[in-house]
Amino acid sequence: MKLIRSSSRVRCPAYGHRPPTKSRAGLTIVELVIAAGIMAVLLLASAGAMGESVDSTKLSRNLTQGALFLESVQEDLTAVASSDLLSMNGQQIFATEPRADAKYRVDITTFMASIDLVQIRLALIDQSTGRRVATVNSLRAIG
Repeated sequence: MKLIRSSSRVRCPAYGHRPPTKSRAGLTIVELVIAAGIMAVLLLASAGAMGESVDSTKLSRNLTQGALFLESVQEDLTAVASSDLLSMNGQQIFATEPRADAKYRVDITTFMASIDLVQIRLALIDQSTGRRVATVNSLRAIG
């Protein structure tokens, strides 16, 4: 009797050694939890930045409104006769009526800077904080 030998041998893998397999498809639960955590942090950071952006835009809009109000008061004072400017010292002009609802007011200070010059100082005041936002100084000749 003749033994037939096969040219291919079947070998058993060594203990603890796995044969190479194709790469796994899909993600494990741990990988999904880590990815979800990273996404949550990024979304919260974006939401915080959006909130700060909205607040900054609101502040800029309010400051622009105040600057336009101050400019309109300054233009209105050009119509006042030079001899009447000193009588306006201490007056306050409010952005809206009633005064309690006004966001801004302008305090007017006038005084003689020299013999024939009146200095006009306009201070834009934020009514909610009492803070001086802007000041404009100008001179006008009397005569």
